[in-house]
Amino acid sequence: MLVLNDIIGSVNDEDIAEKLHHHGHHDRIEFIRMNVADTARSRQKVVTDKGTEYGIALSRDKRLYNGAVLLMDEQRAVVIRVNEEEWLRLSPVSADAALELGYNAGNLHWRIRFDGADLLVALEGPAQRSTLTTTVPEEMTSSALAMLSMMQFGDSQFPSGSFAFSNGLETLFNDNKIKGPEQIYDLITVQLKGRWNSLDRVALCHVYRQAENLDAINAIDNEVEALSLSAGLRTGSKRNGAALLGIHARLGTPLSAEYRQRVMEKKAPGHIPVVQGLMFRHCGLTELQAQIASAHGLCNDMLGACMRLGKLGHIHAQLIRQKLSSFIASLLEQPVSDEQLMHSYVPLTEIAAMRHEISDQRLFAN
Repeated sequence: MLVLNDIIGSVNDEDIAEKLHHHGHHDRIEFIRMNVADTARSRQKVVTDKGTEYGIALSRDKRLYNGAVLLMDEQRAVVIRVNEEEWLRLSPVSADAALELGYNAGNLHWRIRFDGADLLVALEGPAQRSTLTTTVPEEMTSSALAMLSMMQFGDSQFPSGSFAFSNGLETLFNDNKIKGPEQIYDLITVQLKGRWNSLDRVALCHVYRQAENLDAINAIDNEVEALSLSAGLRTGSKRNGAALLGIHARLGTPLSAEYRQRVMEKKAPGHIPVVQGLMFRHCGLTELQAQIASAHGLCNDMLGACMRLGKLGHIHAQLIRQKLSSFIASLLEQPVSDEQLMHSYVPLTEIAAMRHEISDQRLFAN
């Protein structure tokens, strides 16, 4: 089986178009048909319309697209044809139905986009015959849609890449600096107050309010970079941001592709609170909902790390999470002003993250 490891050009390139025209007269063009979701896979086995098997093995910086030419020689040409996407339109009839729909969208990792009050789900995979019984909706409020988005993005199953980071917890556990649920709760509240509330939340709100001005957002991103002292925490924030941008680029969220291009070109760091402010605004969340989703995500990440390290059970995690909700609500009572400066003071987790970089016992990236 021949392995194709490069994209040599597009059917629209002048020199390639001329060769394809010649091959077409002799029926020597083979088409690989695939769905949009498969264009993101850099390695896959495919079969052309003429029954020829190929392997595709592209470098990670390249992505397949409609009209991409993978092979061109004297005997044949191999061209990608991307199938037109089909979307299932869902319109919940009530807030309860909307919440159930949001739960399924997040838990089952549906690829979705919004069209007014309707939720559109990409139909991917093999077609199957089915009979759907639907209820014609009356109306769906924008607030319910925003809540659906908040639930989706705050879901621990949302593929943001944050599961790889412990925010210094792994080192603190290894050093026996933290013992038991009460100290875990105390540490997370310190992280929320000393870093999230005074830096991440402020950056998120400032970005949210300037969501159409990418240059201003870029400047805020650079400021977050300068205020993130620990290399481990700084790298973790940027990796999370890059992962979140990549997901939203695939979801078609406005300005996600443009800002992602800046990050890929090293013109912007792409820190997670900056990306959250930009993406949550364009997904229809209110500013308050964006802040709640961000704080909720941080708590989920840290509690999840505790459980994966075997330091906390599920019931204790939920008890802590319940207490943290009240703590987050108290922080949100004080609004973020347009003039508010960003600052951070969490020496315990920053030092732990720094020491983690040279530790021999590492399950997490920081």
